[in-house]
Amino acid sequence: MGILRDNSTPWNMVVGRDLYGINADYLVALSQTTGMKFQVEAYPDWQALREALKKGQLDILFGVPQHALEPEMSATQPWFTSPLRIYRSRENLRPVMFNSGEARITVSRATLALIDTGFVRRHHWQVVDNDLQALYALLDNRSDYVVADETSAGFLLSQLQQGQIYQLASPLNPGELRLQAMTADPQLTHQLDSAIRQLPMDVVNGIQGRWSSQLPRYQDTNTAHLTPMEQSWVQQHPVVTYAAISDDYPWSYRAANGQPRGYSVELLNIIGQNTGLRFQPWWVSNAQQAQALVDQGRAMVQLTVPLTGDDAMRTNTLPVWRALWGVYVGQMSQPVTGWQQLKGRKVGSGAVILPDSSSLLMSSRSLLTRIKACMTPWLTARLMRWQTMLFLPAGWFSRATAIRCGWLLRPVMLPGRSPWGSALLIRC
Repeated sequence: MGILRDNSTPWNMVVGRDLYGINADYLVALSQTTGMKFQVEAYPDWQALREALKKGQLDILFGVPQHALEPEMSATQPWFTSPLRIYRSRENLRPVMFNSGEARITVSRATLALIDTGFVRRHHWQVVDNDLQALYALLDNRSDYVVADETSAGFLLSQLQQGQIYQLASPLNPGELRLQAMTADPQLTHQLDSAIRQLPMDVVNGIQGRWSSQLPRYQDTNTAHLTPMEQSWVQQHPVVTYAAISDDYPWSYRAANGQPRGYSVELLNIIGQNTGLRFQPWWVSNAQQAQALVDQGRAMVQLTVPLTGDDAMRTNTLPVWRALWGVYVGQMSQPVTGWQQLKGRKVGSGAVILPDSSSLLMSSRSLLTRIKACMTPWLTARLMRWQTMLFLPAGWFSRATAIRCGWLLRPVMLPGRSPWGSALLIRC
């Protein structure tokens, strides 16, 4: 069995005599389900692989991209498909779009062979040897765009840990990569095709999920229709500084590579791609510091400002997030399905619901400073010791996290809902 040696993609990674990657996972699955044994040989390019099959040195060409079949060859149905996507860097400030005549578009030789011929004729290409070189051209601002298959680009960028590359949200469809096997024996092709089709679905989904990682998708740069006044403001303020809490998960936080991440940061990225604005963070420890920076004019935006209902929308945008609140209890606690079962119980950081209370005002800022990954042991200890019930927005903790920490997660539909804020008023 012959494969293409290309260590820069997740398809075939050869280390010594060992094969890793998507094709290796499929071969292991085929061996386990059918009992077939394979001897794998790696070849540097398609021409060498094809000649080895013609000379009878190989029985199967496995996991190769689609090619025009020669008369003596037959192919299985594709078992793995990866669409070709367009990629761009947030740090690229050139005022071009993908369809612009001056756009610099980089592509690998192998990917260029997969792109629809009509699409190829409509653009100008910078051709390199592989996808890794193409992505480096994008990172070094030697290119405006890169076309690569989604699986390869996601794998390479996850290894490089470069968060400034995004996928273009566009109706443009360059083509797709399809993996298949080719042989010189139609009967062998049919047997191999049947064996692949009979692989358990959970095995196939596991392989695809292991090697697939999607990037953020944004519109192409400067696609917003701005008024002359808005365009003038953007020209006068090309860089907007925003105040963000450095560990305010999931709204804003600093990732391991130092890049800003979070729900609010993603919103700013979308605005930046559409308008041409650039956003830079000013990291603070709490909301008071963020507000002070805005009041002093040192920052123009404060992220994730809670809606209090008394500001008449004078200084904040429309709500960007709303969430129901749930009840988190210890595994040994009694089930909670309504307000009556919360009477007389400790809630959060010490608030108590009295039998005749008509409302509960609970400050969530004190909770949010504790609800971090490093504080889950602290939270668990209090749940076990005090049998405390916590009101938290739905989605703060996954079910897997709750099970790992020994919590009993019970989603409860309680009367009333509120936008996320530093204070929550729930009426009973």
